[in-house]
Amino acid sequence: MSMVHDNVILRYNVDFEKEIMIIGTSYYSNRVGEKVIHELTDIVFSGCIAHIFYNEMKDSVIFDIEEVPMNNFLNKEKDMLDAKRKAGWPIYYEDKEELAGFLQNNNYKAFCIMSSVGLSGWVLAKNMEFITDTLSV
Repeated sequence: MSMVHDNVILRYNVDFEKEIMIIGTSYYSNRVGEKVIHELTDIVFSGCIAHIFYNEMKDSVIFDIEEVPMNNFLNKEKDMLDAKRKAGWPIYYEDKEELAGFLQNNNYKAFCIMSSVGLSGWVLAKNMEFITDTLSV
């Protein structure tokens, strides 16, 4: 389980030029009758080439984020990749082998975002890191 399990997504920002995506999250503690923010965590994807999200909504709750083997991503998302290929997503390519080669040769990783509620999807990036600020409660 990732360190952002049960975090609420507050926002996300993509800088395509710098190839960075930041998902800002918060983790709440309960004090008698009130929700108190306990931690703020930014999930930073660097070398971000593309992402696809589903069910984006306020108060989305992360279940887990995991890196999955690229072949698993390519096989599981075959239909989606075929449908988006003509739009050049995630890059312009002729066939699955060309896409797989490009991603592998350039050290991209597939990160799957699973939710308990709301936003889920995929991020294709070179790295992911967590930057956490623990607040006193």
